[in-house]
Amino acid sequence: MKRFFSVIFLFVASFQFAVAGEGCVWDKAGDAFAELNDTITFTFKDAVKCTPLVGVAINFGNMHETQTNQDGKILLPKSIFADVMNASMTLTAKKDSYIGLRTQIPIMVGTVWKTRFVMTKDLSHNQARFTLEWQKFPRDLDLHLVGTKNGQEIIHISYRNLRSATNLAKLDRDDTNSFGPETITLLDIKPGVQYTMSVHSYSGERFTGHERVSIYLNNRLKEEIVLPQTRERWMDVVRFTKDNYQNLRN
Repeated sequence: MKRFFSVIFLFVASFQFAVAGEGCVWDKAGDAFAELNDTITFTFKDAVKCTPLVGVAINFGNMHETQTNQDGKILLPKSIFADVMNASMTLTAKKDSYIGLRTQIPIMVGTVWKTRFVMTKDLSHNQARFTLEWQKFPRDLDLHLVGTKNGQEIIHISYRNLRSATNLAKLDRDDTNSFGPETITLLDIKPGVQYTMSVHSYSGERFTGHERVSIYLNNRLKEEIVLPQTRERWMDVVRFTKDNYQNLRN
């Protein structure tokens, strides 16, 4: 889906992807098979490595706490959600050395709209991380992190710009075939720099209203932003400095 490269550049790009990570692989076939047996699968993975997270403590609505298995999954009976017409349930997830997750799961006519989750390891208080997750469509979304100082752009992290700026920021994961996560880490929030985090629909498809951006600041989940449905291809999401923070979607 990405632009074609020369042979030499392909070699370089392959090396970079060994660092940034390839698209995350989700067990869509296995999850679909489980659903045929009246079971819904919830999967948890690391936001950077995309490896399954074992032993995540999960609280879902009024259920008793349960933990993910060796595949980073929990399996729940569909009957739990069968009578939910149009509402949401709260899910909390905890794991040692990871930032806790608290999120709302939309349920419409018994259908659970979010079953895949990522968690991030602890960060220092001078770092930030951004993760983007979505559904099957749009097929290809890109995160962009731009830093400006005195009106001049000093950093632009994305797939098509600078993928890594030494000791400043890096693109951890790029996903080109749906679902995500796409992950960017800001390694050092510099004083006097204004940062803007945006999402671009590279595939040109409209935003469906199921795209979700998680912002981690001060070693906690600052907030989770669900993007609105729109035909626009570019959306600024948050803007912040070392001392201030603004949600641009409010």
